[in-house]
Amino acid sequence: MALVSTPAVILQTFRYSETSKIVRLATRELGVQSAIAKGVLRPRSPFGAALETLSEGVVQLYHKETRDLQTMAAFDVTDLRRDLARDLGRFAGAAALAEVMLKMAPAAPLPAAYDAFTHALDALATADPRDADAVAARWIWLLVGVLGFAPELDACVRDGIAVAGNGGVAFSTAEGGVLCPKCAGPQPPTRLPPDAYRDLLALNDVGAALPQLDASHAAAHRRLVARFVRHHMGESGPLSVVGTAGHIDHGKTALVKALTGVDTDRWEEEKRRGITIDLGFAPLPLGVDLQASVVDVPGHEGFVKNMLAGATGIDVALLVIAADEGVMPQTEEHLAIVELLGVRRGVPVLSKRDLVDDEWLALVRTEVTERLKSSRVRWDPPIAVSALTGAGLDELRAALVHLAGDLPARPTEDLFRLPIDRVFAVAGAGTVVTGSTWSGTVAIGESVRLLPLDREVRVRSIEVHGETAERAVPGRRTALALVGVGKEELARGAVAVTGPGWASTTTLDVALELLPGARKPLAVRTRIRVHLGTAEVLARVAQVRAIAPGETGFARLLLERPLVARGGDRFVVRSFSPVTTIGGGIVLDPFPPKRPRVAERGLAVQQPAGERLARLVEEAGLRGIMVRDVPVRLGILPGGVSDAVERAGKGVIASGDLLVARRALTAEVERLAAVVGAYHQTHPLDAGLSLQALRAAVAVPDVAGPVWDLLVDYGVKKQAFEVSGGGAVVRRPGWKATLESHAGDSGARLVRRLVEARWQVPTVAELQHEFAELAVPPLLAHLAREGGVEQVDQERYASKPALEEFRGALEATLRELGRATPAQLRDRTGLTRKYLIPLLEWADRRGITKRDGDARVLARLTGAAGGS
Repeated sequence: MALVSTPAVILQTFRYSETSKIVRLATRELGVQSAIAKGVLRPRSPFGAALETLSEGVVQLYHKETRDLQTMAAFDVTDLRRDLARDLGRFAGAAALAEVMLKMAPAAPLPAAYDAFTHALDALATADPRDADAVAARWIWLLVGVLGFAPELDACVRDGIAVAGNGGVAFSTAEGGVLCPKCAGPQPPTRLPPDAYRDLLALNDVGAALPQLDASHAAAHRRLVARFVRHHMGESGPLSVVGTAGHIDHGKTALVKALTGVDTDRWEEEKRRGITIDLGFAPLPLGVDLQASVVDVPGHEGFVKNMLAGATGIDVALLVIAADEGVMPQTEEHLAIVELLGVRRGVPVLSKRDLVDDEWLALVRTEVTERLKSSRVRWDPPIAVSALTGAGLDELRAALVHLAGDLPARPTEDLFRLPIDRVFAVAGAGTVVTGSTWSGTVAIGESVRLLPLDREVRVRSIEVHGETAERAVPGRRTALALVGVGKEELARGAVAVTGPGWASTTTLDVALELLPGARKPLAVRTRIRVHLGTAEVLARVAQVRAIAPGETGFARLLLERPLVARGGDRFVVRSFSPVTTIGGGIVLDPFPPKRPRVAERGLAVQQPAGERLARLVEEAGLRGIMVRDVPVRLGILPGGVSDAVERAGKGVIASGDLLVARRALTAEVERLAAVVGAYHQTHPLDAGLSLQALRAAVAVPDVAGPVWDLLVDYGVKKQAFEVSGGGAVVRRPGWKATLESHAGDSGARLVRRLVEARWQVPTVAELQHEFAELAVPPLLAHLAREGGVEQVDQERYASKPALEEFRGALEATLRELGRATPAQLRDRTGLTRKYLIPLLEWADRRGITKRDGDARVLARLTGAAGGS
């Protein structure tokens, strides 16, 4: 084992034990390496704060080629690269470059790749924020090229014919470049318009001018490069979860077994009855770099709720139709479910090919093709197969491979979300949950939050497609072994998530669609079954104009149990009784306010994120919306929040992590300015209204701190009021001069009265009765601020010379007597208890005296004695 020193950049870290981390590094001399940093989590770690993602420095590794995990001896940081975190676009680009290095670079020396990677980080750090997306896309393409995966952009990847690109070009992520019109066919995987093709050429040419990409074009290029990279990382499996659908006894389970070799009927009852009851899962290898999972669902009408739990999250539907029977009732219901869930692609499979002749097969093929023409799903031509003889299976596999390059990749940069469809316990691993990862990633050692249980737990281990993995990624069948939760505490329908904004909800505002075959309209208070993710929850329909079969409308769903939802989620609705699929919809808002009604909110299915955000912020009024909650509320990527805020327009004010409607802010500042003005009228001698009192006057009870700060700042900026008195008092601009002009003669009269009273201090009420023409309380408060008088208690003010005289007499008496009771002090001062007790309590509060039983002693002498 040799100690090797080499330049390196931290790509990824995750917790390994209580004191150690696993660190993934890009190194110049050794390629990408994994190392354990022992003791890094201890308070006095020798690594300090150096092991942050994207930190650059020189690493010392105890390296042995035969080991997958090296040992880190030291990391001398040269650049923490915190400039990459200045804005979200810059950091997202850097994170994407790190992902490319992590997944594509070899664990062997490749200095050119390391140099390209560090040059890319330098370029991002110095880029204009408006160019960050284009700079990141360029360097990802260039880095991919250095790693040996450069796309072919000038000639067809199949036959080498030059591509002009004047009318746009076809681009295949699976084949690694552009296709000529002949090879592309009538439905190419991806069609690049002429301007997009020119931009792509420029992005791949470091000598060309950087193309200017607006938000939509930048997003399109990000998707293209992400699909290309993921495919050539062996993750392109945008085609990752394949789900079966179809009538009972049409051969779904037999087809899955023929494709995968796995019998997905796990239960003894399933084998005995010869039908599938619950979900079954099997890995489906489709090539060297392409791995899928098959979810086998039950076809019996009595188990459709199980079918729905399995259909959620699938990428491609296999609609299995027996060639000897054709389309049947459950075929239609499963087809409707697949459409309602928004599955984009599918392959009709005509099973039991061996039971029919060619003429009959042709009739069934025609029937199925005609039926699917009107479907929202883009279906491939039907493929006839026989699970018994194996006929057609190779053609089906080829069709699935072809689909892999034509599906959008699920974003890894999203929040992690795993709807749970199975929960069980494994000895040595603890509680295990499984499901299809909808979005985002999570690694071993990281935490996930379980909802609706609302508990944070740690991920002990991960399996993806049945194989051990360090990280769960979207679009995969995933199993998480969890620490901190018991098997009995979870069930199908729970969700594992990471990141902010998630919460269970019992109210949804939705766009509802009723199937044409529904028996009756959907009216107010109709009880239904809502299937979202893997959850099934009973609900009542509210705030709805009756939706007739075949129509759509808005509604509010009042759920009988909480579930987890996100803006844009699709769901299926089944009738309460008899139980049958009647429709579905899309979540418009998972956390709607009580008012206004859903139909009055101005929400729509295809509404741009900026427009919807503006409406939600406007509804929230002074409560505002936290920026961190926007991705879940709107159903957008965290990286798209800044663009949504910008597109929301000037009506939305952003302050830190808070978004508030300008209209609500302006109206409340005007109202508070009126409150301050009214206070001045009723308290003309006060310096102003206390900041605490003004906060209590805000229209929203218990207004959040950030909102209050924004109100004060906005009010001062608009000159509605000003803050004075060291930040404790709010007043109208210029109010001080008005106050002083009223205080002169009246104040002098009160001060003379208090001087004459000496120690026989009158109450405020007595003074008000005596000086009925004056506003005595605010005048006394003003005099106290000016220093002419001092407040003795809530009801009395005294002249300062009189109080100093009383203090001297009291201290002299106590020095003589040591301690004195009120009776003794009464005899010495000649004061009655009415006047003496308030003065003694004033002396206690000022720290002049201290109670000792029923007597007083000098506080300073007591303190000195006690401390010696």
